[in-house]
Amino acid sequence: MRNSNFKNFARILRDFRDLKIRKFAIEFKTTKFTIQISKTSRDIFKIEICKKKFEMKKFLKMDLIEKKLTEIRDEKNLSFQNLVSAEQISLKDFNLICELTAEFKKNPTAKLQLLKNETIFGAFFENSTRTKSSFELAAKKLGADFINVSGDSSSIKKGETILDSLQTLSAYQPAAIVLRTEFSGAPVQYYKKISPSLINAGDGCHEHPSQSLIDAFSLCEHFQSKDLKNKKILIVGDILHSRVAGSLLRLAPKLGATIRLCAPATLLDENFAKVFGAEISHDLDSAIKNVDAVYNIRVQRERGSGVFISSLREYSQNYCVNSARFSRAAKNAALLDAGPVIRDLGIANELVEHPRSLISKQVENGLAIRKTLLWLLCTK
Repeated sequence: MRNSNFKNFARILRDFRDLKIRKFAIEFKTTKFTIQISKTSRDIFKIEICKKKFEMKKFLKMDLIEKKLTEIRDEKNLSFQNLVSAEQISLKDFNLICELTAEFKKNPTAKLQLLKNETIFGAFFENSTRTKSSFELAAKKLGADFINVSGDSSSIKKGETILDSLQTLSAYQPAAIVLRTEFSGAPVQYYKKISPSLINAGDGCHEHPSQSLIDAFSLCEHFQSKDLKNKKILIVGDILHSRVAGSLLRLAPKLGATIRLCAPATLLDENFAKVFGAEISHDLDSAIKNVDAVYNIRVQRERGSGVFISSLREYSQNYCVNSARFSRAAKNAALLDAGPVIRDLGIANELVEHPRSLISKQVENGLAIRKTLLWLLCTK
């Protein structure tokens, strides 16, 4: 072995010592070292040295990413162990979530080991694309095993209750269960009756708390602010049947925002003004003036909202956010939609990819937000 190779090898041994790596095996191949290291908290790692130069493999980068996340977290936890309502989220919780989410976004494809050896169940008893796929991908990117249990393939089809299904999954000792159901209020009733953390991924017309975190984070990112102080948010559409609106109405005011609701009288409960302190309007042309964000809520036809309006054509004429209407909003106003977007019904086709449309950004941020939630709720 030539002297230069010995020097490189000695340098790597020092690096291993600093990393507290105790066991290793060396295989020498001409001008190339292949070094395999075993470590109880890691898989087998490889480092290659070629012609006096060596490149630390991705595992060292992953270590640095995890170290940075751990430093930001600084042993802090959320004020809740189960996320069933946006009402639980304090300003302190939101700031911690945002700080970690911003860090996760810097390395969106990183395969980390923060939840290695943990199991998470996705109990999706109602259809989902974005929420289901983002929770699953988030869990896998954190090193956890994610197991899907859908309504069509579960024992619920045989008459088992949701609670019995959750208790059955809980017996397998997962770190968390992500629940979506058509029954409003179900997560609030069930979370005390199971041991793993329960995350509400949407319950009927009630709430969707992780989506409200995505929306609030996306708006803060757009306005380059840590909160939504003095911002006016217009929510337009089928508010009566919307769990997305239900959670945003609970979270946004905590961050300093003012909420304005606009919909046909049949799709908007006037009591929302009293319960949530929101402004009520039935005229989109006037309601959209000078608002800082416009959030479209699609007509929830799967929940029977079609019978609440005379026709989709008439609804589109009065409540579709088009270019002319959007121009009446504030100069830097953002456009949001949790999806699926029904083009030219709630949002005009030309606005979906508008420079100030956050629709794609909401999807992107959804993955990072859910990584943060899973890590914080599954570890203490």
